[in-house]
Amino acid sequence: MNLRLAACAALSLTLSACGDSSIPITITPGPIANPNPARDCSAPPSWIGGTTELCVGKLVYRDYIYDDRGGSDTTFAGIGALSSPAGNKRYPAGSENTADLVDLQIWIEGDQLRVRALLNTLFEPQSTLLGLAIDTDNNPQTGGGDWAPLVTSSTGWEVFKVFDTGDIETNVIEGSLPLPSGDTWRVQAALAQAANGTVMNVAFRGPNEGAAGVYGLPPGKGVWFEDKQALALMNGDISEFGEVVKVADLKAGITRAPDEGGPGLHERVYVSKYTVPPGEGTGCVAGRGDGGGQVSLGFEQEFCFLGRYQPYGLYIPSQPGPHGMQMAFHGSGANLASLINAPGMQQAFGEGVNRIIVVPSARGPDGYGSDFSERDLLDVMDDVEKHYPIDPDRVFGGGYSQGGYITFRMAALYPQRFAGIVSWVGFPGNLFNTPVGPVPVRYGAGGVGDNFDLFGSLIHIPAALIYAAADELVPISIQIPIQQAFEAKGTAYEYFLHSTAEHLTFLFLDQWEKEAAYTKDLVRVKNPARVVYRTADFLGNPELEIFHDRAYWVSAIRGRSEDPQLFQDIDLKSEGCGKPAPQFGASGQGAGEGPVPWVSTFIRQIGETPTVAANKLEGTLSNVASLTIDAAAACLAPGTQYRITSDGPVTIRFSDGRVLNLAAGEQSGTI
Repeated sequence: MNLRLAACAALSLTLSACGDSSIPITITPGPIANPNPARDCSAPPSWIGGTTELCVGKLVYRDYIYDDRGGSDTTFAGIGALSSPAGNKRYPAGSENTADLVDLQIWIEGDQLRVRALLNTLFEPQSTLLGLAIDTDNNPQTGGGDWAPLVTSSTGWEVFKVFDTGDIETNVIEGSLPLPSGDTWRVQAALAQAANGTVMNVAFRGPNEGAAGVYGLPPGKGVWFEDKQALALMNGDISEFGEVVKVADLKAGITRAPDEGGPGLHERVYVSKYTVPPGEGTGCVAGRGDGGGQVSLGFEQEFCFLGRYQPYGLYIPSQPGPHGMQMAFHGSGANLASLINAPGMQQAFGEGVNRIIVVPSARGPDGYGSDFSERDLLDVMDDVEKHYPIDPDRVFGGGYSQGGYITFRMAALYPQRFAGIVSWVGFPGNLFNTPVGPVPVRYGAGGVGDNFDLFGSLIHIPAALIYAAADELVPISIQIPIQQAFEAKGTAYEYFLHSTAEHLTFLFLDQWEKEAAYTKDLVRVKNPARVVYRTADFLGNPELEIFHDRAYWVSAIRGRSEDPQLFQDIDLKSEGCGKPAPQFGASGQGAGEGPVPWVSTFIRQIGETPTVAANKLEGTLSNVASLTIDAAAACLAPGTQYRITSDGPVTIRFSDGRVLNLAAGEQSGTI
């Protein structure tokens, strides 16, 4: 369901967004670190979808998020034109997402069995049914039957209970039943629409739920981590989903960690600090990326997943860590399983170069990597680095179409985080897709920021640019200016032009070997001698704690102009560390096969030039009121000789306490 707001003026935001208005921001408390997990079984900051654990005698199942699409029929009910689900059941209008399970807890309290289900969304107390079935002898040959009023069935159960009233303040359905008999139970649960009993979400599915579809192909396979659920609900039998538990373990307060499924494709869920108003469920809210008044092509920015529980896809390779991390930002209309569910992608970038592949949902199919979408990208990257052994020197950007735009944007605004990037058919960031025009283009399609303004910041990030000669969305006339912008930097890149490919060819052929090979040996450049960085206030969002004010050893960049649309430009060079300077060859050409014939233009690093260390700082600044230099990272000790040209007064602070106040023009001296 598309709930795009018709007029941005209806929104009230402190940052300028749609003209004079913006998106209101609701901040909810983030999860507090649990000092004693033995006493708290509430949702953790992050988990693998489909996992079950014992927590101090509680059986706890933590589900996938936005997997509540029931069984299959002929109705399409996905969010995003290229994000078809396997299940296709619809909710009544106004009840969307109200049977989406977050977690289920079951425990013994005296002579009662207590049950508590936390939902993603609950607007009405009696909109949703929770069905619980218990096979008290753990024997599928005895008992079982229909789950009426829920429209499904299973084998084996002797006890069945329906809970039909929830608390809309907490999104919780809970209750109790007399303690069943037996020593070993098999427990099942499902959530359904109260109006007609249609089951939308089933519990205890394990961490390896399917998400095998590629834009709806093959039939019955989707991209929402609910393939097995959809098939079972279509067949009317959910017997395969259940969890066996010993009653003695519940009574004894046993704690047992979840089985997260090991290597392979998974959905991970984290708890966000931020919600998009109204703060629950699904329904698309317009962002400020509206094309900036240009002719609309139907690709405006929207945020469609509004709550605090946010999923992302990841592929974990079978090799031991530490792993690299390969971001795979999805395209317009796609979602968190796009690219990552392709066997060729898993093999080339996962197993082939030992990277965890990560696909954030970015708050919807058309988030375009700014505001709430950018917050999601940053939080997902942080979550992966927190929970897996990631080598920070082997973190790579990458994305398809819209994801290619996001790849450029993220690498340019956070260059210190990336070792390299791959952009598959990425557009640059304005609807005319050209770096020239009478006025700077700040908003294009759904993007906030034009990458032609930012490409200069990528001098230390090699880029593989993968494009198609027959691309109907990003044609040659768009690609050539991108290639020329990278050529003008004079640093490493390779533009691959595939003669017979169109926009979706690479996705469907699923061959990514040359891109993986291009990035295989790249490592992040840390504290380079030269820092080139461009930023502007309008690109960030302080209310979402998004600041683009640092690159390598330069931080706390503040602009001089009050106009948030004006850029701050930094080009500073320190000779203090005496690092060898990279040496690049002349532009060259290549050709090859895979997945279809291609030709390329490239610049490659061919060596290094030795440099003698000197306590010197020089460079130029534009529209910069102040910045801070990490003196240790830049190897600049007291007595630094400087020569700085600025278009206005600027204050340069050093991390060791030195402060340099400069007037406009070229200034030199020692500090």
